[in-house]
Amino acid sequence: KRTVVHHGMDPKPWREERARATGTTAHDRPYILSVSSIYPYKNYVRLIQAYAELAQRQPSVPDLVIVGDDQDPAYAAKMRAAREATGDLAECIHILGEVPYADIRRYYREAALCVFPSYLETFGHPLLEAMASDVPLVAADIPVFHEVAGDAAFYGDPLETKSLASAMEAALFEPGAAELLVKRGRERLKLFTWERTAQRLVGMFH
Repeated sequence: KRTVVHHGMDPKPWREERARATGTTAHDRPYILSVSSIYPYKNYVRLIQAYAELAQRQPSVPDLVIVGDDQDPAYAAKMRAAREATGDLAECIHILGEVPYADIRRYYREAALCVFPSYLETFGHPLLEAMASDVPLVAADIPVFHEVAGDAAFYGDPLETKSLASAMEAALFEPGAAELLVKRGRERLKLFTWERTAQRLVGMFH
């Protein structure tokens, strides 16, 4: 007997962090955020390339901030090379490495957009974190991300930098898009409560 039991999420602490006014900031300029451990399938090289493509069309694009512990030094080196290949734009691309999880909510709190570009995933918890933080979301166009985020994200082909760039551009610059994604995210997150997770798990034993 098998059933799918999704993760749950308590959005309250994430929204409290979003609403909190503090004197410190995670980053000193507006930014696009991506959060995940560094592996090749996280697709960060293409994200950096897509960001550079977007910046050519939209000079006012926020910085790109990538947060995640380095699980693949060879791929991390490719990320740094991709960053350097953007020339002067490299100063707007920040590969921060590991950040204590206690500080992650602060990065979400101040983000203009969250992007999850992986071409392979199991669930993708940062999708829930972004929705819980009321941050508009762009995700790779893969089945599992549709299963989790539904209509609460704009999607781009993870293997096409142009597609990723277009999805980010729409979320950031189309009038009303960010607000719409945040609204949809709040509704979508209601499907991922811990109560629902527990009920589905208990249901397996009946």
